[in-house]
Amino acid sequence: MENKNTKSGRIPGVFLPWEEERKRIPQITGNEAIVREIWENTDHLAWTFIWQILVSF
Repeated sequence: MENKNTKSGRIPGVFLPWEEERKRIPQITGNEAIVREIWENTDHLAWTFIWQILVSF
């Protein structure tokens, strides 16, 4: 079971979970696991960048 933040219902460290983004994509013709992995890695990098900006200033 995934750990979710009780106030927002979001997983800590995630901007847009794959489950939400998957609903917007009409069809994936390739390997969905690869697309999901790339999405989650990119999302985590964005979250880390924003967090570092907030901590730096």
